[in-house]
Amino acid sequence: MKSKTTTKDSSTYRFLPHTFRDKGYEFHQEKRTDSWAVYKQQRVDNGKVVAYEVVRIQRFPETRFPDGSVSPPREAYPRSESWGTDGWTFRTLEAATQWVLTHTAEEWYEDSLPVS
Repeated sequence: MKSKTTTKDSSTYRFLPHTFRDKGYEFHQEKRTDSWAVYKQQRVDNGKVVAYEVVRIQRFPETRFPDGSVSPPREAYPRSESWGTDGWTFRTLEAATQWVLTHTAEEWYEDSLPVS
């Protein structure tokens, strides 16, 4: 599933995807604030939930490359090297949610919950 895009100041803005796959895992956004997101990490091969990841949403401006191509402004998942600063792993959704609540006063978005 591709990430949502919207028009923002005459340019396309890419938000973090609700679902994506990486290295044998599927990640599904369970909760989100303006600056934080909680993703469920699930094995692709058997569907077993392995962990929940709390990420500080990274934001990047439009980037113009020497060949003339342009990458629109976007949100991104933190890089592995940023784990412990911009990303944390928890065993339960409750623990991940509690961690965010103790580190921010931001409200959860109601529409970030999975649609059944």
